[in-house]
Formats: sequence, structure tokens, C-alpha cells
Amino acid sequence: MNLKISDGSFRFRITPADLGNLLRGQDVDQRVCIGKHCFTYRISPVSTDGAIKLEMAPAGFCLNVPREKLEELRALGRSKSGLSIAQDGVEVSLQVDIKEQARKAA
Repeated sequence: MNLKISDGSFRFRITPADLGNLLRGQDVDQRVCIGKHCFTYRISPVSTDGAIKLEMAPAGFCLNVPREKLEELRALGRSKSGLSIAQDGVEVSLQVDIKEQARKAA
């Protein structure tokens, strides 16, 4: 999994294996340390319905994704579009790395 942060957007990109873990109800997270300072970014499957939601805390970010949205992401298959929402003026997207899929298929 990786996270790209740019002006006005957060893009979470996961591997097909990460998507499988999320569909099984497991969190996917990554910890980044710069010197003595660390933060974590995480994607958590949630049982509620509705949209994906980004929560921010001093120690990192958590993207909560309803199971129905994970199923929708799986159904998209090889697609660059992924899932995307606007939250507080910021675009938040979740994509499956299609290059990762292509490498494993070859």
C-alpha cells in the first residue's frame, strides 16, 4: 500500500493482496518514520453503509471503507478509476494498483 498526498488530495493505492485482506475484515496499515517522528496510515474495513471516510489524527490517517465499497472496488477489476469522494474540499481516493496486477499476470 502507498499513500500519495498532494494539494487537495489523498490517494491510497493498494495491492490485490491488500484488497483481499480488507475483504476478510483485516486492516491494512503502513508506518513511516522520519527521524524520531512516526505516523501511520491505515485502511480499515467497516460494517456501516455509506461512503468512504478519511479520519485524521496527530499520529496519522485512517481511511474507513464500508464492505460494500470494497466489493465495488473488487468488481471494478482492472480499472484506474477506483473509488473517490470529496471530503471537506479534499479528494480522497482508493485504487487497486493495476500495474501490480499486470506484473503478477505476466
